[in-house]
Amino acid sequence: MPHYLYQTTEQSRAYEAATNENISYQKNLDQPISNLITGNIESLCKDLDKKIYFIDLGPGYPSKSLTLIDTMKNLGHKITYFPVDVSPFFLKRATSVVGSRDIHCIPLSERFENLSLVLDPKLFKQDGKRFIFLGLTFNNFEPNYIVGILSQLANKGDRCVICCQSPSGITKNNLIFPYK
Repeated sequence: MPHYLYQTTEQSRAYEAATNENISYQKNLDQPISNLITGNIESLCKDLDKKIYFIDLGPGYPSKSLTLIDTMKNLGHKITYFPVDVSPFFLKRATSVVGSRDIHCIPLSERFENLSLVLDPKLFKQDGKRFIFLGLTFNNFEPNYIVGILSQLANKGDRCVICCQSPSGITKNNLIFPYK
């Protein structure tokens, strides 16, 4: 299960080193996703409610989320940020970075599988919608499994944005190469 990969500080730092210091990861995975978000930022943030509950699944260092959050904030949205991670290291980092932007943060140390039970409907008032964001962590799960989890989190009118790399036509070695 992917949640075992990031639970300790040592594992989190190893993952961070494997991705941040890896030119292949940056060039082939991180930068293309960042470019897609930036290039589609208007449509991603179009017609949102004024009150947003931004649920960030596995934020790591939330650089992609920050692009969205900064745009939403500049458009006048009131955002409550819910970073969700099993890694205390990444949860603290995401909360610190987003909180420094004067955005209310409610960190949740949970596995995605348990999240629908934690996000009690009472936590959200009738005004506002959920903006659920899942980066490349999507690829850590079997598609049917993670889509089932996401369907439990999203309500009618919510927005769910996922980032993934399609495995079609790509060998297993090519898929994991950027992480090595």
